[in-house]
Amino acid sequence: MNIRVKKKNGYIQVNLLETEKLVAETLLMVPGIVKVGHERLFDKVKVLLAAKKPKAVICTPLGKEAISIECHVCISANMNIAEVAKQVQDIVKYSVEKHYGIKVELVDVFVEGIV
Repeated sequence: MNIRVKKKNGYIQVNLLETEKLVAETLLMVPGIVKVGHERLFDKVKVLLAAKKPKAVICTPLGKEAISIECHVCISANMNIAEVAKQVQDIVKYSVEKHYGIKVELVDVFVEGIV
């Protein structure tokens, strides 16, 4: 799926799968993030049974020129969860808007595990 953003000199079309890859790489740079993805036993069983693996990052278009981002992460046990989640929201929003020029309306953080 793609999203088109109108700029001064024309349109920029961005593949949301590439945006998800950028977000996953960005998440690993946030202090306190140990793993990107799901850590629940149920999800591991689904993978073993050849069910579709749950995505760690999901970008969803909102209107014509904005997206929401859902991040599933595991956080280090010695970190403040609220502070790490806030950093994730700020860094992911900044990174996507800077790299692609896409407005990020929401960054939802799901803590799937504390390691």
